[in-house]
Amino acid sequence: MTFAEFLFQRNISPPLPKERWRELRAEFRKIYHKEYRKKYRGRTKRIEIVVHPGEYNQIAKAARGYDEKVSAFIRKAALAYLTTEVYLPFDADIEQIKFLIARIGNSLGEIVHNSHIERNISESQLLAAAKQLQVMEKTLDQFFKAPKAIFKPLNLANDAD
Repeated sequence: MTFAEFLFQRNISPPLPKERWRELRAEFRKIYHKEYRKKYRGRTKRIEIVVHPGEYNQIAKAARGYDEKVSAFIRKAALAYLTTEVYLPFDADIEQIKFLIARIGNSLGEIVHNSHIERNISESQLLAAAKQLQVMEKTLDQFFKAPKAIFKPLNLANDAD
């Protein structure tokens, strides 16, 4: 219903004092919102969350980065999280990677052995390479111990209704 229809139903026509117009507009708004809520009840659900001020500031900063309001950002971020994929590596893949790293380590050992004989490579360079190999092996081992979530970016252009 429009404001004109509202006035027509009540047989009200101008001129009226300003105060009466304000009263009529307030009454119209009240009726309009009541009808609107009745019509669209059940089409949406309301969710409330409680966060600490620091968490809110963190969320608000991220929302500003996407040029979104906080509530819209939270809704879209939650939906994006639900569509994430979890990558569970196969044990065979892990074992193959460990085997390849071990082969690299063996090759490095042979290089060290030959360098001692021929004295072409400094010991500090060999130690640095060995440390890098250990770090790589440890990092890969930690990576494959737990599943990893692959997050899809927030699709802010298309609002999922």
